[in-house]
Amino acid sequence: MIKYQKLQLKTKKDLLKLPNRFVGVITELQLGKTTIAFKTKVEDVTTLRQLKRVLKKLDENDKSLLILTNNLTKEAKETLEDLEIDFLAISSFEWTEKSYANIREG
Repeated sequence: MIKYQKLQLKTKKDLLKLPNRFVGVITELQLGKTTIAFKTKVEDVTTLRQLKRVLKKLDENDKSLLILTNNLTKEAKETLEDLEIDFLAISSFEWTEKSYANIREG
């Protein structure tokens, strides 16, 4: 199970609770959002399966959600877009579930 941190971003001061790599990319537009920061390593990619496990514990109809992660597979990204959930990813490399699984298996 992927670990994550759930935070309410009410003021700029709340940004200090976020992992450092996300502080510089959050804008005032994200204040007021329920932020889910995935606790992943830089090389990790959040898959659709991992994302669904986390979303199942949250209200995926909550339009105030903001997902923060290092990278998302194409399928995970499309799911967030379909659900109209905001997200920020540090990397924009386009992984598919299959290509990421192939790399992990060697």
